Amino acid sequence: MKNTLQKIRNTKGFTLVELMIVVAIIGILAAIAIPAFLRSVKKSKTSEAEGTMRKMADGAKGYFQSEQKFSQPQANGGEQPWHAGVAAQGNINTFGMPVPWAQYAFPGGAGYQFNTALAAADGGNGLATCTDAPTGGAKQLGFAGAASQPTTTMDLNAVLNRLGVSFPDQYYFTYVYDNAGVGQASELTIQALAEFKTGGNCHTIEQIISVDDVTQEVLVGPANTSFEYE
Repeated sequence: MKNTLQKIRNTKGFTLVELMIVVAIIGILAAIAIPAFLRSVKKSKTSEAEGTMRKMADGAKGYFQSEQKFSQPQANGGEQPWHAGVAAQGNINTFGMPVPWAQYAFPGGAGYQFNTALAAADGGNGLATCTDAPTGGAKQLGFAGAASQPTTTMDLNAVLNRLGVSFPDQYYFTYVYDNAGVGQASELTIQALAEFKTGGNCHTIEQIISVDDVTQEVLVGPANTSFEYE
């Protein structure tokens, strides 16, 4: 019994200084690791925007470089309402006739804009701001038809079909598609906006697509990011 008590007395534990050092080291590691982890999470969310914008840019470029034809009116199921034609034969804009290159346009035609937060908006009213973007890394609702979700119009569906994109599920970004001009003056701006933090600045990715007036080649500019992870 005496030997057992002596062993207990001789057993040494951690001193207060040693415990404080361990706590300090854990605190330093946490201070380094947590911001890096949060940044990694935000970076993974931006991959959604990069993929969606790439699909939109590829769809717009592919459509512009293909033969564009005059379409039936939207009400009759026309797939290209921005190139509305007529039924009468012999006209340059009869259904199915090729569109002159000077009237070529990116899907949606001149002056058509949309974003997934504001649903469909014609006439230049569709540009989004930070107030339209999901905040705090949250998701917003897609086009699923519920009363609280954005709705589509025939025009918007036609644009989405030509771009090869859809937004049926939840997603982290609001997307802006701002189209202007025809022929060599055609220019398209695609944006993705998300407000990871509050403060008025959005993480914004912007890409501009234009047309070379000499070669008629579609020029896809780089995707530029501003206010990264804000």
